[in-house]
Amino acid sequence: MNELIGLISLAIAVISYSLYITHTLKGYTKPHAITWLVWGLLNGSVFFEQLAGGAGPGAWVTAAAAVANLFIFGLALRLGERTVTRFDWVCLALVGVLLLTWALIADPVIVVFLAITIFLLGLFPTLRKSATQAHEETASTYALNGFKFFLALLALNTITVTTALYPLVLFLVNCGFALYLVVARYYQGKAVIIERKGTLRGRAKKTRRR
Repeated sequence: MNELIGLISLAIAVISYSLYITHTLKGYTKPHAITWLVWGLLNGSVFFEQLAGGAGPGAWVTAAAAVANLFIFGLALRLGERTVTRFDWVCLALVGVLLLTWALIADPVIVVFLAITIFLLGLFPTLRKSATQAHEETASTYALNGFKFFLALLALNTITVTTALYPLVLFLVNCGFALYLVVARYYQGKAVIIERKGTLRGRAKKTRRR
């Protein structure tokens, strides 16, 4: 059963990242390089932890995610978001500190909290960007990733902090961010329409005066 869920999760991961990569290549999506670098490093670290622990099918998805994340990072350097703020660099610096801490910590509970914090720090630069440019993200990728982590929860044999907290948080955050993008696009789209109407009215008034 776990192998089947692992294969389904792998298929979802391939579809979700393929959508994101395709949208990036077409210019619809502009990934933030720091976000995808952080997630690539995070998934790579988790994969090696799983490998050392003798993980089975669950590690396939993590490995695929790490490769996809780093590939998107490469695309982001050429086609992604050009504005990198001090806030974004601070997030990256904190991630570096937490990854070093991870290497020195053996407590699995602390490692889980470190992984969650690193994931959120990676998301923050994209969240900041999406506050004004939600249309430059692929919401379906995050929704599919949320579903992928939901399946990971179903595949668990035992529910503990170390096994369930990480996929639970990523399920909630991915789905929540996908919903945020949809809502933000709606309101940002309305703001653009209102701005355009105001511009057109201003031009019409100038024309009448002439």
